[in-house]
Amino acid sequence: MRAPLTLSRAVHGLLLLLTASAVHASEPAPRTPDSVPGLLAWYDARTLYDGYRDREAVSLWEDASGNGHDLIDEDSGLPTEFRTNQIGDKPVVRVGKYASFAVTEPFKLDDHTIFVVARSNAETQGLFSAARDPLVGVVFARDGSDHAVTAGTRQHAYNRPGIGEDYGITVLGREAGRLRAFIDGANATNDVGTDLPLEVGRLFQVALSRRVTRDAEGLRVAELIFFDRYLSDAERDGVTAYLSAKYGLELAQPSVDQPATTPPFDWSSAKPQASLGSDSEDNLNAPGLAITWTSKKFAKEPFRYDPKQPTRLFVTAAGRIHLS
Repeated sequence: MRAPLTLSRAVHGLLLLLTASAVHASEPAPRTPDSVPGLLAWYDARTLYDGYRDREAVSLWEDASGNGHDLIDEDSGLPTEFRTNQIGDKPVVRVGKYASFAVTEPFKLDDHTIFVVARSNAETQGLFSAARDPLVGVVFARDGSDHAVTAGTRQHAYNRPGIGEDYGITVLGREAGRLRAFIDGANATNDVGTDLPLEVGRLFQVALSRRVTRDAEGLRVAELIFFDRYLSDAERDGVTAYLSAKYGLELAQPSVDQPATTPPFDWSSAKPQASLGSDSEDNLNAPGLAITWTSKKFAKEPFRYDPKQPTRLFVTAAGRIHLS
């Protein structure tokens, strides 16, 4: 005799199908940086293949945006090296101790979005500073707890702690004076406000005082992209998806308190029907009350959806039937 069909077995496949459809529908389409308005500067380590071999010192890093913001080594420290096959088959630039690069055409940032694909091996490192005021700039932290706009000893953090230490995609931005941060696609915003003017004039050094400078020794940068405005959610997610696919880096799943920025799946687009032959929790073949529902009802009461475990926890308002 065939085993009775259980509620779990009957619905589990349907839930997997609906959940997979929802995930697929919410995936952002990858967008290259040059397809998004507002691109100011774009430094991609792959462009250095034309002029450098593995472990060769980098003296010029051209701006791939075409805007002329090329980076020129200031000979201020140990050589910054081109390193091949660092993220899979992708190269990076490894910053030398006390090294800095001057921006040939420094540019200002008010509202902005910055993408960084990098790995840091020091507690805090200088990402960039102004050409004529080395005290004002942005520092980059290994654990992600202190990516910050800095003015000497005063710092305004883009994001809160809890970020990994391996290669990842960091997005820093400012929108109407409020700092924003996204780490591997997840919202890590600290929501701190600052109107401090920023200029990108020198990369990989920021002065913390007149005597102490935070340099980017050991920082390995695969890509660095600047936009002169705060990108929309769709634009930011698109560029993040492009970088994720390019480097094979996994993106974090949105947490419950930080929902995805893409539209949710439209449950009403599907019309599944089911009849429950029992009001018990597991046996659909036993005699009992028959219940028929559509996906519209499925997404509302009497069913509640728990996003922590979308394929497991659907319960009635009365808590009588648990689908797993």
